[in-house]
Amino acid sequence: MKVVYDILFDAGRIFAYLLIVLSFIVSALILFKPAMIVRFNNWLNTWFCTKVVGKTLDTHVHTT
Repeated sequence: MKVVYDILFDAGRIFAYLLIVLSFIVSALILFKPAMIVRFNNWLNTWFCTKVVGKTLDTHVHTT
């Protein structure tokens, strides 16, 4: 059981380090190349668009 725990812990640690490095890269791009991030965001919006999901939600607000 310890071997499985060690493997999962190491995999989680590697995944966390990769996410940290990715966040630094995205932060640097936001600071120095904002147009590139906008293009990347538009490309991601072709894969998943939240506007379609927003149309299906009930947006009526009850005030009483």
